[in-house]
Amino acid sequence: MAELGSGSGKKTRWLLEALAQRQCTTYCPIEISPTALARCESELGRIECISIVGFERPYLDGLLAAAARRNENDHLLVLFLGSTIGNFDRDAAERFLTEVRRILFPGDALLLGTDLEKPLPQLLEAYDDPLGVTAAFN
Repeated sequence: MAELGSGSGKKTRWLLEALAQRQCTTYCPIEISPTALARCESELGRIECISIVGFERPYLDGLLAAAARRNENDHLLVLFLGSTIGNFDRDAAERFLTEVRRILFPGDALLLGTDLEKPLPQLLEAYDDPLGVTAAFN
């Protein structure tokens, strides 16, 4: 299993815990932030039967690296949660998903998180909040 933009891994914990009850697996968080990747490894590193191999890389570079690690008969589940795809314009999203598809083999899967279209004032508030949290983060 590989996750594009894993962040701290909190969203993924439930999936990994459920999977660990059925089989041991390797989880490959892909994240450009070294701090977020370290948090993810810390957050999920104690789940029994799950080994973690993190990739501090952009999405597609990390996915190529994770895909290259699998054994011949393994299938890869790629997670792209959190509706991040909504931050892409249509052409960029199509190009990105085409590249993801090119990396996947028959039998692999993509679990894509999406969201409903939000009103413009709500989006502006989320990305330019009055307290300046987002600006400070950026």
